[in-house]
Amino acid sequence: VERGSAARGAARLGRLVYKLRPNTLSLPPAIYILAFHSVIDPENFQPWEKAYDKVSVTAKNLENQLDFLSGHTTPLSLSEAMELVDEEIDRPYLVLTFDDGYMNTLTNAAPIIRQFGLRPTLFVNGAFAGGGVYYRALVAILTRNGHAAVLAEELSRRIKSVPWSSDATTLFNQTKDQYTAPGMIEEVADIVFRRVFGDPAALRVHLQPDDVVELVRLGWEVGNHTYRHDVLSLLSREQVSESIEANEAYWEA
Repeated sequence: VERGSAARGAARLGRLVYKLRPNTLSLPPAIYILAFHSVIDPENFQPWEKAYDKVSVTAKNLENQLDFLSGHTTPLSLSEAMELVDEEIDRPYLVLTFDDGYMNTLTNAAPIIRQFGLRPTLFVNGAFAGGGVYYRALVAILTRNGHAAVLAEELSRRIKSVPWSSDATTLFNQTKDQYTAPGMIEEVADIVFRRVFGDPAALRVHLQPDDVVELVRLGWEVGNHTYRHDVLSLLSREQVSESIEANEAYWEA
Protein backbone atom coordinates (compact mmCIF):
# COMPACT_ATOMS: atom_id res chain seq x y z
CA VAL A 1 0.00 0.00 0.00
CA GLU A 2 1.44 3.34 -0.98
CA ARG A 3 0.59 6.26 1.30
CA GLY A 4 1.95 9.77 1.45
CA SER A 5 0.99 13.35 2.04
CA ALA A 6 -0.99 15.12 -0.64
CA ALA A 7 2.17 16.92 -1.72
CA ARG A 8 4.34 13.82 -2.06
CA GLY A 9 1.57 11.70 -3.50
CA ALA A 10 0.48 14.30 -6.01
CA ALA A 11 4.07 14.93 -7.07
CA ARG A 12 4.73 11.22 -7.55
CA LEU A 13 1.55 10.70 -9.50
CA GLY A 14 2.17 13.91 -11.38
CA ARG A 15 5.41 12.47 -12.72
CA LEU A 16 3.59 9.30 -13.70
CA VAL A 17 0.84 11.30 -15.36
CA TYR A 18 3.41 13.21 -17.39
CA LYS A 19 4.92 9.93 -18.60
CA LEU A 20 1.60 8.24 -19.23
CA ARG A 21 -0.20 10.80 -21.35
CA PRO A 22 1.95 10.46 -24.49
CA ASN A 23 1.67 6.67 -24.71
CA THR A 24 -1.40 5.84 -22.54
CA LEU A 25 0.47 3.26 -20.46
CA SER A 26 -1.11 1.99 -17.24
CA LEU A 27 -0.17 2.79 -13.68
CA PRO A 28 1.66 -0.09 -11.96
CA PRO A 29 -0.58 -2.35 -9.83
CA ALA A 30 -0.77 -0.92 -6.30
CA ILE A 31 -3.14 0.69 -3.84
CA TYR A 32 -2.52 4.42 -4.20
CA ILE A 33 -3.73 6.35 -1.15
CA LEU A 34 -3.73 10.12 -1.59
CA ALA A 35 -4.04 12.15 1.61
CA PHE A 36 -5.44 15.65 1.20
CA HIS A 37 -6.03 18.43 3.70
CA SER A 38 -7.32 21.79 2.52
CA VAL A 39 -9.01 22.25 -0.88
CA ILE A 40 -9.15 25.92 -1.82
CA ASP A 41 -10.94 27.99 -4.44
CA PRO A 42 -8.65 30.93 -5.38
CA GLU A 43 -11.68 32.87 -6.61
CA ASN A 44 -13.44 32.51 -3.27
CA PHE A 45 -10.79 32.52 -0.55
CA GLN A 46 -11.98 32.35 3.03
CA PRO A 47 -10.04 34.64 5.43
CA TRP A 48 -8.23 31.77 7.16
CA GLU A 49 -7.29 30.12 3.85
CA LYS A 50 -5.30 33.17 2.79
CA ALA A 51 -3.05 32.79 5.81
CA TYR A 52 -2.90 29.05 6.29
CA ASP A 53 -2.20 26.96 3.21
CA LYS A 54 -1.18 23.65 4.78
CA VAL A 55 -0.69 21.15 1.98
CA SER A 56 -3.52 22.83 0.12
CA VAL A 57 -4.64 21.98 -3.40
CA THR A 58 -6.91 24.07 -5.57
CA ALA A 59 -10.31 22.69 -6.46
CA LYS A 60 -9.38 22.85 -10.14
CA ASN A 61 -6.18 20.87 -9.64
CA LEU A 62 -8.07 18.29 -7.60
CA GLU A 63 -10.60 17.93 -10.39
CA ASN A 64 -7.85 17.57 -13.00
CA GLN A 65 -6.03 14.92 -10.95
CA LEU A 66 -9.19 12.89 -10.40
CA ASP A 67 -10.22 13.25 -14.02
CA PHE A 68 -7.00 11.56 -15.08
CA LEU A 69 -6.86 9.01 -12.28
CA SER A 70 -10.46 7.91 -12.75
CA GLY A 71 -9.47 6.62 -16.17
CA HIS A 72 -6.42 4.72 -14.92
CA THR A 73 -7.47 3.33 -11.53
CA THR A 74 -10.24 1.41 -9.80
CA PRO A 75 -11.75 3.39 -6.89
CA LEU A 76 -11.90 1.92 -3.40
CA SER A 77 -12.93 3.16 0.00
CA LEU A 78 -10.24 2.94 2.67
CA SER A 79 -12.08 0.14 4.46
CA GLU A 80 -12.22 -1.84 1.21
CA ALA A 81 -8.51 -1.23 0.66
CA MET A 82 -7.70 -2.62 4.10
CA GLU A 83 -9.30 -5.90 3.10
CA LEU A 84 -6.84 -6.17 0.20
CA VAL A 85 -3.64 -5.48 2.14
CA ASP A 86 -2.65 -9.15 2.27
CA GLU A 87 -3.93 -9.93 -1.22
CA GLU A 88 -2.05 -9.87 -4.51
CA ILE A 89 -2.78 -6.54 -6.18
CA ASP A 90 -3.51 -7.00 -9.88
CA ARG A 91 -4.47 -3.45 -10.84
CA PRO A 92 -4.02 0.16 -9.73
CA TYR A 93 -6.54 1.14 -7.04
CA LEU A 94 -7.21 4.67 -5.83
CA VAL A 95 -8.16 5.65 -2.27
CA LEU A 96 -8.69 9.24 -1.10
CA THR A 97 -8.45 10.55 2.45
CA PHE A 98 -8.98 14.06 3.83
CA ASP A 99 -7.44 15.01 7.18
CA ASP A 100 -8.42 17.48 9.91
CA GLY A 101 -11.99 18.12 8.79
CA TYR A 102 -11.59 21.49 7.09
CA MET A 103 -14.81 23.22 6.06
CA ASN A 104 -13.65 23.41 2.46
CA THR A 105 -13.75 19.62 2.34
CA LEU A 106 -17.52 19.99 2.16
CA THR A 107 -17.76 23.22 0.16
CA ASN A 108 -14.98 22.66 -2.39
CA ALA A 109 -13.98 18.98 -2.43
CA ALA A 110 -17.27 17.16 -1.98
CA PRO A 111 -18.92 18.39 -5.22
CA ILE A 112 -15.88 17.23 -7.21
CA ILE A 113 -15.73 13.91 -5.39
CA ARG A 114 -19.40 13.32 -6.11
CA GLN A 115 -18.82 14.01 -9.79
CA PHE A 116 -16.41 11.05 -9.97
CA GLY A 117 -18.39 8.75 -7.69
CA LEU A 118 -15.53 8.29 -5.20
CA ARG A 119 -15.83 7.33 -1.52
CA PRO A 120 -13.13 9.10 0.50
CA THR A 121 -12.41 8.78 4.19
CA LEU A 122 -12.58 11.91 6.33
CA PHE A 123 -10.31 11.91 9.40
CA VAL A 124 -11.78 14.24 12.01
CA ASN A 125 -11.00 15.64 15.47
CA GLY A 126 -13.74 16.15 18.02
CA ALA A 127 -12.09 19.20 19.57
CA PHE A 128 -12.19 21.05 16.25
CA ALA A 129 -15.78 20.11 15.48
CA GLY A 130 -16.67 21.32 18.96
CA GLY A 131 -15.48 24.85 18.21
CA GLY A 132 -11.71 24.61 18.51
CA VAL A 133 -9.29 25.40 15.70
CA TYR A 134 -6.03 23.65 14.83
CA TYR A 135 -3.36 25.83 16.44
CA ARG A 136 -1.20 26.15 13.33
CA ALA A 137 -4.05 27.90 11.53
CA LEU A 138 -4.26 30.40 14.39
CA VAL A 139 -0.50 30.95 14.35
CA ALA A 140 -0.56 31.50 10.59
CA ILE A 141 -3.31 34.11 10.85
CA LEU A 142 -1.54 35.92 13.68
CA THR A 143 1.91 35.95 12.10
CA ARG A 144 0.71 36.92 8.63
CA ASN A 145 -1.43 39.77 9.91
CA GLY A 146 1.22 41.68 11.83
CA HIS A 147 0.90 40.05 15.26
CA ALA A 148 4.07 37.94 15.36
CA ALA A 149 5.63 40.13 18.06
CA VAL A 150 2.60 39.76 20.35
CA LEU A 151 2.63 35.99 19.93
CA ALA A 152 6.41 35.79 20.43
CA GLU A 153 6.14 37.83 23.63
CA GLU A 154 3.52 35.52 25.11
CA LEU A 155 5.44 32.41 24.04
CA SER A 156 8.62 33.81 25.61
CA ARG A 157 6.77 34.45 28.86
CA ARG A 158 5.41 30.91 29.07
CA ILE A 159 8.08 28.82 27.33
CA LYS A 160 11.44 30.26 28.34
CA SER A 161 13.57 27.46 26.91
CA VAL A 162 13.16 28.72 23.33
CA PRO A 163 14.48 32.02 21.88
CA TRP A 164 11.22 32.92 20.14
CA SER A 165 11.63 35.18 17.11
CA SER A 166 9.35 38.13 16.36
CA ASP A 167 9.91 37.59 12.63
CA ALA A 168 6.67 36.22 11.18
CA THR A 169 8.15 33.47 9.01
CA THR A 170 10.71 32.34 11.57
CA LEU A 171 8.14 32.27 14.37
CA PHE A 172 5.65 30.29 12.30
CA ASN A 173 8.32 27.70 11.58
CA GLN A 174 9.35 27.58 15.24
CA THR A 175 5.81 26.80 16.35
CA LYS A 176 5.65 23.77 14.08
CA ASP A 177 7.82 21.95 16.62
CA GLN A 178 5.27 20.66 19.12
CA TYR A 179 8.07 18.73 20.81
CA THR A 180 9.27 22.01 22.31
CA ALA A 181 6.48 22.15 24.88
CA PRO A 182 3.61 19.71 24.28
CA GLY A 183 0.27 21.46 24.63
CA MET A 184 1.70 24.86 25.53
CA ILE A 185 2.08 26.27 22.01
CA GLU A 186 -1.51 25.33 21.26
CA GLU A 187 -2.70 27.02 24.45
CA VAL A 188 -0.74 30.21 23.80
CA ALA A 189 -1.92 30.44 20.19
CA ASP A 190 -5.53 30.23 21.35
CA ILE A 191 -5.06 32.83 24.10
CA VAL A 192 -3.34 35.35 21.83
CA PHE A 193 -5.80 34.84 18.99
CA ARG A 194 -8.74 35.49 21.30
CA ARG A 195 -7.02 38.60 22.61
CA VAL A 196 -6.41 39.98 19.11
CA PHE A 197 -9.30 38.70 16.98
CA GLY A 198 -11.87 37.12 19.31
CA ASP A 199 -13.36 33.63 19.30
CA PRO A 200 -11.59 31.48 16.66
CA ALA A 201 -14.78 29.46 16.17
CA ALA A 202 -16.07 32.40 14.12
CA LEU A 203 -13.53 31.54 11.42
CA ARG A 204 -15.45 28.37 10.56
CA VAL A 205 -12.23 26.55 9.74
CA HIS A 206 -13.50 23.07 10.57
CA LEU A 207 -16.56 20.99 9.81
CA GLN A 208 -19.25 20.82 12.47
CA PRO A 209 -21.05 17.55 13.31
CA ASP A 210 -23.95 18.27 10.95
CA ASP A 211 -21.46 18.86 8.13
CA VAL A 212 -19.82 15.50 8.77
CA VAL A 213 -23.24 13.84 8.76
CA GLU A 214 -23.85 15.38 5.33
CA LEU A 215 -20.61 13.90 3.99
CA VAL A 216 -21.56 10.50 5.37
CA ARG A 217 -24.88 10.86 3.57
CA LEU A 218 -22.89 11.44 0.38
CA GLY A 219 -21.02 8.15 0.87
CA TRP A 220 -17.93 9.27 2.77
CA GLU A 221 -16.37 7.19 5.54
CA VAL A 222 -15.23 8.78 8.80
CA GLY A 223 -11.95 7.93 10.53
CA ASN A 224 -10.50 8.69 13.97
CA HIS A 225 -7.85 11.44 13.94
CA THR A 226 -7.58 11.72 17.77
CA TYR A 227 -9.54 14.25 19.79
CA ARG A 228 -7.12 17.21 19.63
CA HIS A 229 -4.80 16.25 16.75
CA ASP A 230 -2.30 14.99 19.31
CA VAL A 231 1.28 14.10 18.44
CA LEU A 232 1.02 10.49 19.52
CA SER A 233 4.78 9.99 19.81
CA LEU A 234 4.73 12.45 22.74
CA LEU A 235 2.07 10.52 24.64
CA SER A 236 2.12 7.41 26.78
CA ARG A 237 0.26 4.33 25.59
CA GLU A 238 -2.54 5.18 28.02
CA GLN A 239 -2.77 8.76 26.77
CA VAL A 240 -2.91 7.58 23.16
CA SER A 241 -5.81 5.31 24.01
CA GLU A 242 -7.56 8.12 25.87
CA SER A 243 -7.21 10.50 22.91
CA ILE A 244 -8.55 7.98 20.43
CA GLU A 245 -11.37 6.89 22.73
CA ALA A 246 -12.36 10.49 23.53
CA ASN A 247 -12.67 11.23 19.83
CA GLU A 248 -14.72 8.10 19.26
CA ALA A 249 -17.02 9.01 22.15
CA TYR A 250 -17.52 12.52 20.77
CA TRP A 251 -18.66 11.31 17.37
CA GLU A 252 -20.83 8.54 18.73
CA ALA A 253 -22.65 10.85 21.16
